[in-house]
Amino acid sequence: MIPAKYEEVKVQMDSLLYTVEYDSELFSPYIAYTIQTKKNTLGKINRLYINNRDPELTPFLFMHEAGHILFAHTRCLKSRFDAFLLEKLKAAFNQVKILFDDDLGHFTGCFTDTLFNVVMDFEVNSRLFSEEEWEFMQAHTRTLLQNDTIGGQWPLDYGFPLGKTWNEYLNMVLLNIKDFINYFRIESKIKQMRRDEGFDGVISESTYQKIKKEFKGKKFSLTELHDFERLSHAHSSEYAIPHGSMSGCTRGAFLEPTKVCFINYTNMKDLLGKVKKLLIVKGRAPLLRNQLYNTNRRRYSTNVIIPKTVKYNTTKRPNLYLLFDISGSVDAKMVHDFFLTFQTIKQEFTYTKIVFWADHFNGECTLEDKIPDYYGGGTDIASGITYINKKYELRKKDVFFVISDFCDNLEDWAVALKKMECKLYAIDWNSKKPKINPGFEKILMNSPVSHSA
Repeated sequence: MIPAKYEEVKVQMDSLLYTVEYDSELFSPYIAYTIQTKKNTLGKINRLYINNRDPELTPFLFMHEAGHILFAHTRCLKSRFDAFLLEKLKAAFNQVKILFDDDLGHFTGCFTDTLFNVVMDFEVNSRLFSEEEWEFMQAHTRTLLQNDTIGGQWPLDYGFPLGKTWNEYLNMVLLNIKDFINYFRIESKIKQMRRDEGFDGVISESTYQKIKKEFKGKKFSLTELHDFERLSHAHSSEYAIPHGSMSGCTRGAFLEPTKVCFINYTNMKDLLGKVKKLLIVKGRAPLLRNQLYNTNRRRYSTNVIIPKTVKYNTTKRPNLYLLFDISGSVDAKMVHDFFLTFQTIKQEFTYTKIVFWADHFNGECTLEDKIPDYYGGGTDIASGITYINKKYELRKKDVFFVISDFCDNLEDWAVALKKMECKLYAIDWNSKKPKINPGFEKILMNSPVSHSA
C-alpha cells in the first residue's frame, strides 16, 4: 500500500533542503528519525534516517517524519511558550497534579512536553493518513519491531476529530485534561497487560470500565510515570525530532563520557557548601622580604638582622559566570531555588554575570538583581555557552557554571566547552537522567533519594 498523499508530500519536501538515508538495519535509536542541522552555509538541512527493511512501511515512515517538517513543528517551539499558554498549561496541570506525587517538581515540565508531543503527532498522523492507512502503518510497525504494545498517537482514540492542527488539539486536551489523563492511563494499563500477561485482543466494555474505576483518585504507578516521561522526550528540541518506535529520546543520548567526575548533593544547603569549595581559587602572592623572620626564630647567634624571602599562598575570589537553562523541560521552581542559592554568596563574589538561555538569549543580570521572570522555550544550551565565552572572553582564572537538567545535545556542549580556558562546573538537578559528562571538571548531581529544596 502506498499512502494517497505520498507523492504530494514528496513534492513539498523537494522545495526544502533535506537528505534521506535508508538503512535496513536501523533500529537504534529508532526505525525512523529526523535531525535538523543548523550550522551550514546553505541554511538548515533536515536529515531523515529511515529503516527500509519493510518496503511497504518505508513510505509511511518517510511521510511521518516529513510531516513534522512540513507542518513547521521545528519552527513553532517559541510560540508554545507565550505567557497566556503557559498559564493555561499550569492550570491544567494543577487539576491532575495530585496524581503525579511530584515532590521534586520533575513532572511539571514533563507534563507540558508530553502534551505538545502528543498533539503534534495527532496533527501529522491524522492529516497525512486515512484511517485504513493508519491501521496498516501500525500493524507493519509492530511486525517490524516484534512488539504488539507499540502504538502511535491517533486523535480518534482519544475521542477527538481528525485533521486538526496541533494547537486546536491542544485546546481540546486542555478543556478535558482529566479525561485525557484517564485515557492515557487506561492505554498504559492495556499495554502492560499485553506485556506482562500476554493479553491479545479487543478490550471488552466491562474490562474497560473496570480499569477506569481502578484508576479513580489513584496516583500514577512507576510504570505509568515511565510511559508519561518517555513521551515527554519526543521532538524535544528545534533541531532534532527522534521517532520510529512511537517513543522519544533525549538529544545527545549517544555521547560517551569524556571524564567522569560527579558529586552528589542532598539539599540546597549541601549544594551551597560544595559550590563554595569549587569557587575558591588558590594563588600565590608576590614574594615578600620578612626582616624579622630569622631573628624571631633565633636562627642565628648574631646581632645582624638576616631577612628571609617568604612565599605566601592566597585564596582568590574569581569572576563567576552562570548559565541558567530555562527551557521548557526545566521546572521554573528549580531555576528560582538555584538563583536564591547563589545569591547567598553575592557578598563574596562581587563580579558575577548570569545569563538565561533556552534555545536563544533570554536575558542576563547579576546576583544583586531580582530574579527575572524568564521561563520556557526550546533547548540549545551549547549556543549559550558559546555566547558567554565570546562576549566576556573568559580566562583561566574565571569560573563558569551551567545549571541545567542536561536534556539537550551534549555533543554540541562538548564542542563548545573545549573552546573555554576557565574552570568548568555544572549542576545537574535531574537525578533520573543517565550520568554523561560532556567535559566539565565536576558535575554536582541531585541525589536520587533527596529533595532539592
